[in-house]
Amino acid sequence: MVGAAMMAYGAVANDSGTGFRVRVTPERVVAVNAIAWTLGPRPGPSAQPTPLSAIPSSLASFVTTPLAEDVSPGEGNAAVTDLGPIQIGAEAVSYIAVGPNSGIAYLRLEPTLPASVWWRNRDIEPGGAWHSDQNGGIDPTYGTARCTAAVLPGFLREVERHEGVGLAPDSHQGIFARADEIVGSWIEELLSLGTTPASAARSLGRRSSSTYRRHMFLLTSAAHTAIEREEEIRLYTPAPTGLFPCRWDFLARDP
Repeated sequence: MVGAAMMAYGAVANDSGTGFRVRVTPERVVAVNAIAWTLGPRPGPSAQPTPLSAIPSSLASFVTTPLAEDVSPGEGNAAVTDLGPIQIGAEAVSYIAVGPNSGIAYLRLEPTLPASVWWRNRDIEPGGAWHSDQNGGIDPTYGTARCTAAVLPGFLREVERHEGVGLAPDSHQGIFARADEIVGSWIEELLSLGTTPASAARSLGRRSSSTYRRHMFLLTSAAHTAIEREEEIRLYTPAPTGLFPCRWDFLARDP
C-alpha cells in the first residue's frame, strides 16, 4: 500500500530528468516537487502458490488451519496473499553530502513493486483432508447434493483469481493495484537522515516500506472486506445464488 515547492534561501540541487528540484535552507528544510508516481504496473502473483515454508508467521495460521468446522482448530482459509515489500535500489536514492541539509536522503526514482505472493491451504490440495472429503452424497442438513472431486479444479481456479492471479479488479491484488497511484504520492515525498549515504538509504527504505503498507491497508481494507463477503456467497453457496451446483462438505466426521 503505498510536496509542494517552497521559496527558500540557499543552494539549489537539480536531478536532471527526474522531475525533482531540491532546495536546501539554513532551517534544514528540503522541498521536493511532486511528480505523481504510480508505483506500477503492479506485477501479479504467479499461478503457482508460494511454498508454505516461506510464509510469515503472522499469516501462517490462516492457511495451516484445517477447513473442516468439526476439527479443532478448524475453519481455516483456502488461501491468503500478501502485499509484498517494495524494492528501493541504490540508484533510486539521492544523498545531500554537504551544506546545511547534509545527511538528508530522498527518493529520485520510484520504488519497484515485486511480484506479490500467495499461499494455499494444504487442505485444498490434492491429497488434503478437505479435498478428499468432497466425495458427493447428500448434505444431511440441507438435503442438497454435496460436491464431488469433479468440481474441485474450478474451485481452485476461483481461489487463485480471488487472491489476485490475473489481477482481476475484484481480487485482493487487483484492489492493491487500484490504490498504487494514490500511495505513490506519499512515498515520493519521504526524507530520511543518516550520517552516511548507506545508512540514510537504509533508513529511507524502511520508512518507505512502512509508509507503503500502512497507507495501502488504510485505503483498501474496506474493499478487501467487501470482496471477502461477496466471495463467501459466490464460492460457498450452491447455485443459483452461488457459482457451483453443489454444497461443499466442511464436516470431517460425516454422519
